[in-house]
Amino acid sequence: MNFFYGAAQGLGVGYGAANIADVRQRETDLDEQVRGLQMHTERLSIACQALWEILQDKVGISHDELSAKMTEIDQREGPNGGKIKTHILQCPSCGRTVNSSRRTCLYCGAALPIDETEF
Repeated sequence: MNFFYGAAQGLGVGYGAANIADVRQRETDLDEQVRGLQMHTERLSIACQALWEILQDKVGISHDELSAKMTEIDQREGPNGGKIKTHILQCPSCGRTVNSSRRTCLYCGAALPIDETEF
């Protein structure tokens, strides 16, 4: 009887070790996905900033016009579009308008105040 018990225990330990290895691999895969998404987001932010500066320079669109259009688009799916409530605020460092969902200013990189009541 002890033989069967020992064999069953050995199988359980082996199964647990395999699960740990699977979980670690999944964690590594998810870390890589997050890094890729972060890089993609940064590139999109740079592209948006470049387009915004071109529109400012070539067409003369103001910050207020951009903010109004962003708000309009955000509201198309109803209030907040099922997302975290955001609002337009001014960067305390450069004074430009930015979305409250950002943690840093898109223009100057300064830290933005966090309004805990928005969540």
